[in-house]
Amino acid sequence: MHNLEVACAERNRCGEGPIWDAARRRLIWTDVEGAVLFEFDPNTNQTARVSPNLPVSAIALNSSGDLVLGGATGLHLWRENGGRRKIVSQAAGEILSFNDMIADPRGCIYAGTIHWGPNGMERCRRLSHSIGRHIPCRG
Repeated sequence: MHNLEVACAERNRCGEGPIWDAARRRLIWTDVEGAVLFEFDPNTNQTARVSPNLPVSAIALNSSGDLVLGGATGLHLWRENGGRRKIVSQAAGEILSFNDMIADPRGCIYAGTIHWGPNGMERCRRLSHSIGRHIPCRG
């Protein structure tokens, strides 16, 4: 039998996309419905609300520690100093709404997109795009 311990008592509406940043020793995740990005430092037991002013549902790290964020407005590179650059938001004339994403050790992003229409989710698409030359990711 294992004892479970609550690390962060945040009351997220829909907490998703947790990733561990080994270089900075922090846990990063998003509250999709609350439109808030969180960072937890286990050394200080502190949780910070980080706001990239984007709806975020998927997170990956690049080699410099900047965040690759996916969500309803596409895929973005976000620097914690506030800088943000859109990587992609459309493909074949359709808006890309990212739902999930992971970076592999070679720097490839694997992501899933969804399309909401008047009848709910109408299409689900997998997108894989190598961004290693532009924003190398670490898995």
